[in-house]
Amino acid sequence: MTRIASTIENGHTSVMEHMYITVLFEKTSKAFAMLLNGLQAYNTSEKSGRYTVISEEGSSLYDKWTSIFKELFSKDDTRPKNKLQTTINENARYVLSVFNKGTTFSYTTSWRMWNYIKIYCDRFIANADDTYSKKLSEELRCLSEF
Repeated sequence: MTRIASTIENGHTSVMEHMYITVLFEKTSKAFAMLLNGLQAYNTSEKSGRYTVISEEGSSLYDKWTSIFKELFSKDDTRPKNKLQTTINENARYVLSVFNKGTTFSYTTSWRMWNYIKIYCDRFIANADDTYSKKLSEELRCLSEF
């Protein structure tokens, strides 16, 4: 730790690349996971939402989106009916997962990168000016406090 402190005081953070931290995120949005996955070097493992059943609270929105996709895909689609329904269901789940907090994933990156992520989150939160940015900022606060 003495060596690390000395190196950092001299303006070098490269020693922080040798230590990796894994964090398990539960009940987050897909947007949150996508934001992290867009940053530098990392390893991640995400629970697939492909066959996830939509909870009761989201079922009316799920029904709405399945209806929209059914109308869109049914016009000229040549897939067998069961394949078509699977595509409709997957697309409805995907739309809902963007801000629905049902995503679970682990995320591993270096100690150095976690520090950069904290800085990025602080900046994002400070500049959030629309509904979607503000929603995402609520989730990013956990990283800002990390």
